[in-house]
Amino acid sequence: MQFVHISHFFVFNDLFFFQFHCDPDSKVEYVGQVDEPLSCEYVINIYTSRICSLSAFKPPPEPKPKEIRCHPMLNEEEYVKFEAYERGSQQ
Repeated sequence: MQFVHISHFFVFNDLFFFQFHCDPDSKVEYVGQVDEPLSCEYVINIYTSRICSLSAFKPPPEPKPKEIRCHPMLNEEEYVKFEAYERGSQQ
């Protein structure tokens, strides 16, 4: 999710930062997380669907999984030789 620092202010010598996040599935606004990166400094993450139409807040597209192709390292003849070698080295 993308965010922008919207506002910050001091209350009784505490510093508060508000970060707004796009949550397209949210029906209501909610505080998703509160962090205290430094003593008396707070980062409040607010999630809402109301800002999702703004390009700066649109979530990045979901990455598509990469195709995995498996290939044997040895052909059948090489594998038979390898098994024979393994049997011989275990004796």
